[in-house]
Amino acid sequence: MNVERLRELMYATPFEPFSVLLPNGDKIRIPHTDHIWVHPDRRTVIVVAESGATRMLNHQMILGVELDQAAA
Repeated sequence: MNVERLRELMYATPFEPFSVLLPNGDKIRIPHTDHIWVHPDRRTVIVVAESGATRMLNHQMILGVELDQAAA
């Protein structure tokens, strides 16, 4: 996944919720910009699911993004 694309979504005004798609089929919904952070190394992405579970991902583990249906 291109980190720049993630950053575009993170800092969009107004913010629109989206999901990150993982190789195992998981989708982690990002309801707010506070739920995702890109490390300065630009390889590590930290996401916090709505349940509160936190995942640290290599950006290459993110297959893509999916905008919420209401936003699309």
